[in-house]
Amino acid sequence: MNPKLFIGITGGIGSGKTTVCQHFSALGVPIYYTDVRAKALVMSDQNLKNDIIKYFGNEAYLDDGSYNTRYISNIVFKNNSKLTVLNEIIHPAVLADAKKWQKLQNAPYAIKESALIFEQQLESSVDKIITVVAPTALRIERIQKRDNLTTEQIEQRIKNQLLDNIKVLKSDILIFNHANSDIEKQVKFIHNYIITNLV
Repeated sequence: MNPKLFIGITGGIGSGKTTVCQHFSALGVPIYYTDVRAKALVMSDQNLKNDIIKYFGNEAYLDDGSYNTRYISNIVFKNNSKLTVLNEIIHPAVLADAKKWQKLQNAPYAIKESALIFEQQLESSVDKIITVVAPTALRIERIQKRDNLTTEQIEQRIKNQLLDNIKVLKSDILIFNHANSDIEKQVKFIHNYIITNLV
């Protein structure tokens, strides 16, 4: 059976979306990781590669053909208009890929993990939205440990995303990932609620 529901999980950078998804995965829920698929598509989809090179130049790809993440990141995270263009190039391909993936799943519901559901007005691509919320200071600390970025770089990336209080108002379900939060307990409660009431 195809999943009856496609549920989006979103949240700001460093909020803990991946951790939350791992707990859902442990319960047998299929997870579509948007960033992972986007990184694969910019390497495998020739039309996508052509569009990126057309706008960002040949430097967008290294000599071995791999995507030049550092070069692109340095451009888009300092320039919102160029970040918007990059998203407009990549997101249609990812949306189509996610729909194909969903049809292949055999579960009551599936999850699409995406940091930019609200920023890119992608609410209609999912049936319900779960937002993971965490304090900004804790998010910065997590990102520094994970990505080895400076506080300034992290704050710039946070500024490029919608404020949490706006995401909260637009969401159907919230998960609180504070320092002492029991993520597993929250995920199990939400999973049971979805199976019992929504599927």
